[in-house]
Amino acid sequence: MMVVQKKLGVIESRYRIMEFQFKDISIITTGKHATTFLETHCDNCIDHTYTENDLLDPKSLKLLLFRDDRKYLFLVREPLQRFLSGLNMDWKANFKDTLKLFNIPISRQNIIKSINNDFIYNLILKDDITINAHHCGNWLKFVSFIKATKPVPKLTFIKYEDRKKLFIKLGLGSNPILNSRTDKCKIFYEDLSPQSKEIVNQYLKNEIKYYNYIFQR
Repeated sequence: MMVVQKKLGVIESRYRIMEFQFKDISIITTGKHATTFLETHCDNCIDHTYTENDLLDPKSLKLLLFRDDRKYLFLVREPLQRFLSGLNMDWKANFKDTLKLFNIPISRQNIIKSINNDFIYNLILKDDITINAHHCGNWLKFVSFIKATKPVPKLTFIKYEDRKKLFIKLGLGSNPILNSRTDKCKIFYEDLSPQSKEIVNQYLKNEIKYYNYIFQR
């Protein structure tokens, strides 16, 4: 899949990074996971946006306005799980209305068919969609950069599956309700065609390496 490697090499990823402030603690994450819950309970919410080139500029760290007197917790989801979750969100944002326009039923079968037919290709390999794919766009190069440079003394990285324990420690209730909205069509890796899997595997190859570095696996 040389075309995949070539295309992936020229696409400039855009990271929409959310900072949720709780007193002297900042939780930093991206995509849809837990953000609705965090935004509802935080003292302040800041929406940051980075591009790939920002990582090459030492001044880019100032965009997050790091302060030595704050604790920064990066909430990170396993790459494939994050991608599959975001895939559904990006499909709804970019393709759902097309099915409605042609009176095609929005069934699980038709969603999977459209994803495998051309949506995976367009999402990852076409600039017009990928440049704005905040739900599926890779962002762990940025997080790895933060871990390696350690711009502040109080820096922690937390796995997404441990978020409930984190929220309880923040005093957000003994049993916080997370992801209360259920997806009508949850996408699984097994739903993808061999061609789609090949594209996704290549797309996430480095992301998985960054994830393992962050958590030293």
